[in-house]
Amino acid sequence: MDKEVLKRYDELAEGFKQISSHGWETYVHGVWVSSLIYSIVGIILICFALTLITMSWKLFRKEVYYTVPEREAFSYIFGEKNRIIPEHQERDGDREYIYRLIAVGMLVLSLIFIIVGVAFILANIIGIFTPDYVAIKEIIGDIGGK
Repeated sequence: MDKEVLKRYDELAEGFKQISSHGWETYVHGVWVSSLIYSIVGIILICFALTLITMSWKLFRKEVYYTVPEREAFSYIFGEKNRIIPEHQERDGDREYIYRLIAVGMLVLSLIFIIVGVAFILANIIGIFTPDYVAIKEIIGDIGGK
């Protein structure tokens, strides 16, 4: 009877071993997928930041003109000598200043995106190439309470 109980315990232990092995593989795969997702998010943030930098540069260098309609110039000293000023364009300095402020804001935002994107990539790149190491590190951290 004891041999049968021991045999059953051995079969049960073998079953637990297979289950734990499958659980370990699933956990490692989860670590790999989460690291991959966070790295992709970091790459997307960096690409978005580069797009913002390009847009802010174009906005910073944009020249804004407005059209001044044709009008008569009147001289108060020589009232009889009127001349016609043709329609022309002048630069709108106030609007260019606003565009430059928006461009600087976009540049600051893009720098923040670059910093966050690089941090995401650096924090998760190890999990892509060695997910076993990261899984063991997480388990030890959970056990140690750190």
